[in-house]
Amino acid sequence: MKAQLLAVQIEDLWVSQRGLRHPEQIIGLTRAVQKGEVIPPFTICIYPGNKYVVNDGHHRAVALLLAGRSQVIEDEDFTLIPYDPRTCKKKLFGKLEDLIHRVTYATAPTRNTPTYPARASQNRGAKSTSCT
Repeated sequence: MKAQLLAVQIEDLWVSQRGLRHPEQIIGLTRAVQKGEVIPPFTICIYPGNKYVVNDGHHRAVALLLAGRSQVIEDEDFTLIPYDPRTCKKKLFGKLEDLIHRVTYATAPTRNTPTYPARASQNRGAKSTSCT
């Protein structure tokens, strides 16, 4: 058994992916954490420079942050995996909070996105009013 478990501040967690594949899962995970339910641990890899990087379980890490947690505890919330440059992702996409902002922006119902003309390929000579 380990002498002392590692505690990491959530604000110190880095992410190894740009977005979340299923952001809708976060609501259920966050509610579970708020009710005191145990969710499976995610994995952290310590990169050179002492960066704590979420390797697997980005949804679970985000849910812990949204549930109000300020730190995560080894063996309760996460497990450590050894750093291996062959298997650990090379590019980091910012901190965990950055991931939340990107997901919130991408899934916001009021986000203004350009509307592309439905029949642009069939009506080549007509001007589109939806992209102007």
